[in-house]
Amino acid sequence: MVVQPVDDQLEEKGKPLVAIDTIGQSGVGDLVYLAKSKESSIPLGKDLVPSDAGIMGIIEYYNVEKRTEE
Repeated sequence: MVVQPVDDQLEEKGKPLVAIDTIGQSGVGDLVYLAKSKESSIPLGKDLVPSDAGIMGIIEYYNVEKRTEE
């Protein structure tokens, strides 16, 4: 799956990544949690996997309070 990293305000940040859906349930438009590098293959039980990242979970609820400087 191709995923787009986002910042705290869910704005696109950086380049898209190729990610393995290790949970097998994420889809288009889902907000997901990623592990990058070697850690992306841990749920698969394999040492080397050709991907940038692995999807570790789907985020059901996300809330960030915007701070204002005093």
